[in-house]
Formats: sequence, C-alpha cells, structure tokens
Amino acid sequence: GMTFKPKYVETTSSIEMLGGGSHVRCRSHFWTPTGVWHSQVMKCWLVAGSDFMLRTKDLRGRLPSEQLIGHQDTILDACDIGRHKLLATAAMDTTILLWDAGTMLQRAKILDCRRGIRSLAFHEEQDLLLAAGFDLPAYVFSPTMTSGKCQIAKLEGHIAPLVGIQAIQRTNTVVTADELGYVRMWDTRKWQAVQMFKPGQVPIDFEHMVLLDQRESDAQVSGLRKLSDAIPPTRPRVCLIV
Repeated sequence: GMTFKPKYVETTSSIEMLGGGSHVRCRSHFWTPTGVWHSQVMKCWLVAGSDFMLRTKDLRGRLPSEQLIGHQDTILDACDIGRHKLLATAAMDTTILLWDAGTMLQRAKILDCRRGIRSLAFHEEQDLLLAAGFDLPAYVFSPTMTSGKCQIAKLEGHIAPLVGIQAIQRTNTVVTADELGYVRMWDTRKWQAVQMFKPGQVPIDFEHMVLLDQRESDAQVSGLRKLSDAIPPTRPRVCLIV
C-alpha cells in the first residue's frame, strides 16, 4: 500500500536592515517544521522551522503568531524558565538564546557550549539551566547572568555525546544519558556523579530522555520505560524514549 507522509510548507518573508537601517531587503522562502514544543510560560505552541526560526502558534487563535529569529542552525530543544518568565532555546549553532515571554524579544545569548545542543532542562528550585548535546560534558548555567559566558559547572564523565539531560525537581539530582547507553546521576551540591547505569543495566536502546512527575500525573506513558531502581517510587521517574 501507499504511505502518506504529510508535509507542511509555508511561504514567509524575513527582513534585513541594510546600510544603517536605510534600506530593507525582503526575501521569500519555504520552511518545514523540525520540532514542536508547548511553552507554559508563553502560553502557546512553538514550531521550529528548517529556516532556523521559531514560530509561536496559538491553536485557539487568540494570540498572533510571532517569529523568534536568532539561531543560525537547526533548533533542537526549547525549555521554559518559569521563575524568570523566559524561554530558552538551543540549536546546532552551539548557542542558547533566552527569550522574554512577554515581549518575545531576545534577552540574552549563552556562548559557553562548543558543539550543538540537543537537550535543555531547568531546575526550578535551584534556578539552574542545564544543557547537553554533542559535546561530552553537560553544562550548568545561571539564567540570571546576562553576559555571553554564564557557566556555573561542567558535568564531566561521559565518553560519548549526550542525548539528554533532566533535572529532578525537589531533589539535588540531575540525570544525563549518552549515545552509548550510559546514564549518570549527579549531585548538584558537589557536581559529582553519584550513580552510573551501564548499557547492560538499561536493557533498551534509547534516543531521548524525559521526566514524569508523579505529583502531577500517575498516567502510564506508552513507549517509555522507567529507571525504577534509580529513584524511589514517591519521586519523579526518569524515562528513556525508545
């Protein structure tokens, strides 16, 4: 039988100011979606495009669509920083951009990472922005520092590029996973690894990592398997996406 693969292509235009703002050049182009996230802080859906822009989409039609322009390569993740009413986005261009949820304008740019960033997480209680990607260490940042360099710590120990990072809220634990299947748990008080799971201890191949918070929902998620031995059942569960 035939397999139908839906495509979404939209014509848009971008504007460049030339000669000190005296001239405007517009160019039309096509784009296809490369990622979709929901933002609680912006109260809308976010759609990353092949043109490296991030577009806001309100499915109820109450808010106008906005374009967040700043990245120079594919956007790979987006993360709410609710305490500061910011949105963080990460891309293959090695940068993390912080956007104001009210004005939709870029507030800051983080330049510490050396390679593309796949995954972002925010530890609400400790006010920490976490990043992991094609570099071997994971990065810990302060979202309140406005300079290009705002690194607090590096989580070093993996021997392969990272596929994900998660902060376990209401604990001092951060979890990272890499392409070889190793999973490490870190203590944020000392920034040291306190536990490691080898590929044989995690009997599945995974590509991503998410966090299920039992305080909000006890629902079972299809396609996910938890590291039940890592965290007591009364706490949030780390899940690996097969």
